Amino acid sequence: LRQRLQNGEPLVVMDVRQAHEWAAGHVPQAELLEAGALPTAELQLPRDRLIATHCGHGQRAATALSLLEQRGYEKLALVTEGVDEWRQAGGQVEHGTVRHREPSRA
Repeated sequence: LRQRLQNGEPLVVMDVRQAHEWAAGHVPQAELLEAGALPTAELQLPRDRLIATHCGHGQRAATALSLLEQRGYEKLALVTEGVDEWRQAGGQVEHGTVRHREPSRA
């Protein structure tokens, strides 16, 4: 993920943690769509770009990836390292205001 971001690759970094977790520290360019909202959300994600699902430890990201696959998304990647591992490996972390990927309710 870090390499793809550094290379400017067009992708969506989808952080599926809760808002307070996201605000405490997240991968740059990440958008928040809480995992709990995914089952009923009407998603408007690009199908022509890679969507990388990310969370604290990989479990919620794996669930989100599975839900996206069930909805026909094909360009998907699971980020298994959490924010702590990201930071320990030298990755930058942003803090602050939540950038939501607002789901429409079905």
